[in-house]
Amino acid sequence: MRKFWLFICGGVGASCAHAAPLTLTGSAEVLSEYRYQGLSLSNSDPSVHVSVEANSDTGLYAGASAWSVSGARLGGAQAKLNTYAGFTRALGLLSYDIGARYTSFPDAISGYSYLQPYASLRGSIAYTSARVGVSYTPRQGLAPRASTYYQAEITQQIPRKPLTLKAHIGYVYSRFGPQSDHLDFLVGGDYVWHKLVFNLSYGGTDEGRGLAGANFSNVRPKLMTAISYHF
Repeated sequence: MRKFWLFICGGVGASCAHAAPLTLTGSAEVLSEYRYQGLSLSNSDPSVHVSVEANSDTGLYAGASAWSVSGARLGGAQAKLNTYAGFTRALGLLSYDIGARYTSFPDAISGYSYLQPYASLRGSIAYTSARVGVSYTPRQGLAPRASTYYQAEITQQIPRKPLTLKAHIGYVYSRFGPQSDHLDFLVGGDYVWHKLVFNLSYGGTDEGRGLAGANFSNVRPKLMTAISYHF
């Protein structure tokens, strides 16, 4: 983690009236497989993921993430890039988060990029945290219709242990048409050792209504692992 100062100035030649601390964090990760909404985007192969995010004390944040993906499945793409920005604020035991995410596949044929506004609400009590969220993808590019993704997550930190248990469930309706509406789930845990995080998870989809024939190689539930370094 690195902390900087963001200066807000009145104009050319004016003195800076306010300085807001800006915290920069990042991670590098190796995954046994990269899945998005339960679908394999790495053709069931390992994937590399890197991310960086800047956070201000005002609640504003922005960041970028990149994954290696399977070119055969996504218009020839070998990489997926997310850039995003948003605002978060605490309200007692709750906090909300609103923002927008732009997803692109830099080396793919045109039409695979899309914009998603999102919002979520999180609540925490002691060692337990729960979050519900929704994201919306308007009709754009190769998407035949708009889609909405609903999700819920719960995390349970084990007291006095570097272990966190996680569970996620989501439902997409439906970026690629009615046959690709589906449910996805993920259960697993993180073990933290210094700046390394070891993850073991089991997840996939309900294999509903034509997903196996879409442009994704693996929709069936399976065991997955990951190791990440955080800075």
